[in-house]
Amino acid sequence: MTPRIRKLTGAILLLFVIAIYSLLAMLAAVILQVNEASGGVELLYDRRRRAH
Repeated sequence: MTPRIRKLTGAILLLFVIAIYSLLAMLAAVILQVNEASGGVELLYDRRRRAH
């Protein structure tokens, strides 16, 4: 595998992982909002989001 193809493959995989991660983060936010999770759970989610 040439370095050029390896970089292209890595870039495509990285974009795929970022897309899946963003969808899961949105899903978690919706679930927390809809279920009216306890204040501690919402605070933990908010802290994790701000830390990154």
